[in-house]
This record gives sequence, structure tokens and C-alpha cells, in this order.
Amino acid sequence: MYQPQIQPLPFGAVPPPPPLSIFERIAFSTAIFLFFFFFGFLGLQNALGIHSSMYSAVYRLVIIILSTAILLPSIIKRQYPVLNMPFKAFLLYIVLMVVMLVIYQAPDFDTGAYGSAYGKIFYYYEFISYSVLPALLFCLSPGRFEFLSRNTWLIFFPTLISLIIILFFFGNILSSDYFGLLSQNTGINRSTTKEPIGFMFVISLYWVVFSKNFTKFVLGLIGLILSLYAIRISTSQSLLLSVAAVCFVTFLLSFKDKVSLSITVVLGAAGTLFAVPYIMLSRGFERLRNIIYLSDIYTYGGNYDASRIDLIRQGLALFFKSPIFGGNILTPMGGYCHFIIVDVLMAGGIIGFTLMLIIVYGCLKGALALARLSTRYYWIIMIATYISIQLLFHGKATALISMPVMLLLCANSYFGSRNRA
Repeated sequence: MYQPQIQPLPFGAVPPPPPLSIFERIAFSTAIFLFFFFFGFLGLQNALGIHSSMYSAVYRLVIIILSTAILLPSIIKRQYPVLNMPFKAFLLYIVLMVVMLVIYQAPDFDTGAYGSAYGKIFYYYEFISYSVLPALLFCLSPGRFEFLSRNTWLIFFPTLISLIIILFFFGNILSSDYFGLLSQNTGINRSTTKEPIGFMFVISLYWVVFSKNFTKFVLGLIGLILSLYAIRISTSQSLLLSVAAVCFVTFLLSFKDKVSLSITVVLGAAGTLFAVPYIMLSRGFERLRNIIYLSDIYTYGGNYDASRIDLIRQGLALFFKSPIFGGNILTPMGGYCHFIIVDVLMAGGIIGFTLMLIIVYGCLKGALALARLSTRYYWIIMIATYISIQLLFHGKATALISMPVMLLLCANSYFGSRNRA
């Protein structure tokens, strides 16, 4: 009898997962598409003159329902990440943030003209939308992890459509310093529209450098051009640094393949000659210089002006008042520190900071495991790089509960050495 030869698995790898059912494929693909098309939906809503956050809330609720419907069967079948130390720290961190929101900050939260009741509801909604939802959707079984890794078009196309809509309808908002307009019209802050810009750049760059597919190469070039244009007209300095960090990480990853390295070198040379001088004329680059000279100023309600250093000082002052448990989601000015390390200290104290360090350790292990295995996982490392820089500039404590953190913790669980932290 013929005995097939069994090839040894790569170090840290797990056996191929069972294929997804038709329901799981359809539900998961729909949820992913809706997740990345969210800002395109807001653009259409704004274009139709529907100035209400109710529709965006229902939109998010649909994704939560789909995510829960997908996750529950996986839990029943015990197809979920191994609860190693980083994953347990992540779950405890979620609990800590919920406690901070409910007990400490939410009763005193106020949005000025809207009143404190609206402020509490809006802040809870924001936490569910930007923290709980990604945790549910991207807590992936081995099958969904592989499915998403092999089908990055589920990210590319909704992000591409969203970016086109944003450029068409929100271009004037992106190219101004008026942060309030989008929030007033849709209930979503203007700065969050940077997500599709960054995701478009990352997936496009990944396709161009690593895909080995001509169609993806061409579509990736189109995505790069659109995202670079959006970066140019935006006023965001963090986008510039995030993109630079992604380019550097991509260069390091491309060393494993001569073709990918050649493409990276050519793109780097072309970017240095054409894109960099173009972007240096942007308002975002001017703000980046201001940060370097510690003079980047934020205005709150027309009454307060604060530099990034001022915000960090306020956060540290609140941390020293309650160093163990934290308990302050917002600064006295009603904002956050724009620096996630201080924001975590302010909100969660030493306990939250310790949990964050364990989570970061798990993410680094997950990234190293993915880098060893295959190029099809590189986009996760690149997106994690992009989000990491964003967190350093704009990260709230609750923003640590995010898509790339969830993906890297899953990677550490499935591919880390012997599934241990």
C-alpha cells in the first residue's frame, strides 16, 4: 500500500486547519467587508445628506452580530486561540478598561452642549465600536486566520472604495484643521478617517512587493498612488511617520526574496525622487516639524491651547495621583494624552501598564513567528507597524484593544513556539 510521505511542519507551525463551512465563509467575508467599508458608508451617508449617527451605529451593530454568530460556534468547537499569558493579559486589560469606563470616568464625562448623558452614551458607543468589535471579529479560529491571510482582497476592495469616497466627499475635511465637522455630521471624529488611508497604503504595498501576481501588482500601484495623494492633502503628521515605518519594515521583510527586495529598492528610489518632495510641501509635514520642536498645539473648545508635551504632563500628573489603579480616561481638558504609554498609565495605572507590556511581548512573538513562516502573513506585520505608530501619536488606552493586536496574539497562540508565551 502506498504511504504518502509526510513533510515536517515549519518550526512553531500547526497542522492545516479544517476548511470553513459555507455559512462561515459568507458570514466572515461579509463582516470583514463591512468592517473595512465603514468609512465609505459614512461618506455615502454624508453625500446623501443623512446627518445622523444612528445609521452608523446600526451598521456597527450588524458587524457585531455577525462576529458573535461566527465566534460562538468556534468556542463551542474549541477552535479558539490558546489562552497563554499574553492572551489572558489581553482579556484582563479589556475588563480593566470596562471597569475604568463604568466606575471612574463615565459618570463625569460631558460633551458640553450635548450634556453628560449624551457624553456617556457616545463614549460607550466609541468603546464598543473601536475596541469590542475588533476583539470579537478578529478573535480568529485557525481556519479563519488562514482564510483571511489568503484573501487580502477582503481588505483591499472595501478599503479602496472607502478611500475613493472619502477623497471625493471628505477631501476638504482631510485638508483642513477643522476636526469637528465630520463628528457633527456623522458622530465620528475626522481623525478616524485616516484608517482607510493607512490600510490602503499597507495592503497596496504588500501586494506590489510580495504578491507575485500581476493583477494585484497593478491594483497595488493604483492603491499606493491614491493613498499617497490622501496623505499629501491630509494634515496628519502621524500618517507620515506611520508610512515611513511601514516602508522600513517592508524593506527588512523583503530581504528573504530577491524579487521582493528589488521591487522595494525601486519603489524606495522612486519615492525618494517623486513622493517625498511632494509630501514635504504638505501641512502634515509642517506639523511633524512642529512636533520635533515640541510646538505642536491643540485647541480645545477655543478656550485651551496645549502642546503635546502639556497633554503628557497632565496625564502623568493624573497617574501620580493614583499610580496603582489609574482611573482617569480623560485629562482635565476633556482629551487624552496623544501618547498611549502615558494614557495607559493614566487610565490603568501600574496594573494596566504591566498588562500592556505582556500584551506587547505576545504581539512581538506573534510577529516574529509570522515573519518566519510565509510571506502571506507579512501584511499583518505591516498593519501592526502602522497602527503602532498611530498609537504612539494618538493612542487612547482603549485603542490597545484593536485589530492588529488581536491578529498578532492569535499568531502567537497558533504559531509561537510550543504555544507558550
